[in-house]
Amino acid sequence: MQTAVTHEASCTCDTVSMKITGPVLFRACCHCKSCQAYCGEAYSDVSVFRATDVELEDETRVEFKGYQKPALAKRGKCTACLVPVIENIAMPVLPDLRVVPTALLPDSLKQDIEFHIFYHRRLQDATDNLPKHSGFISSQLAFMKALIGSLRKT
Repeated sequence: MQTAVTHEASCTCDTVSMKITGPVLFRACCHCKSCQAYCGEAYSDVSVFRATDVELEDETRVEFKGYQKPALAKRGKCTACLVPVIENIAMPVLPDLRVVPTALLPDSLKQDIEFHIFYHRRLQDATDNLPKHSGFISSQLAFMKALIGSLRKT
């Protein structure tokens, strides 16, 4: 029987730390207005996990906020350094997800970016050759296709 490998990740000041015991489902860049407001950047480079595979050491050190209604995603920042650290996503019929800024992950968990979503909201052009999905429906379909495809593998 194979033992699961535990990876550790933390914010820049180490106030918020987490243990990750499962694989990255996929990695993407989101250019939506909520992600821009949340991360303070032109886009959010994130890695998606099953919620059961990411455990926060102390959730009281994270301040969560919903950026739109209904708030299917609760985005959390470290209460000390204010760096984005985790998003909790709950969607009907699908497993709960945790989304972690890729920059916080150890190199052993970093995967290649698969696509861009909400590209019509971009503040700057991406110079890569990855798929760029614009509009709500196209972006949501790309996210769901990646999610369902990765869940089939795990």
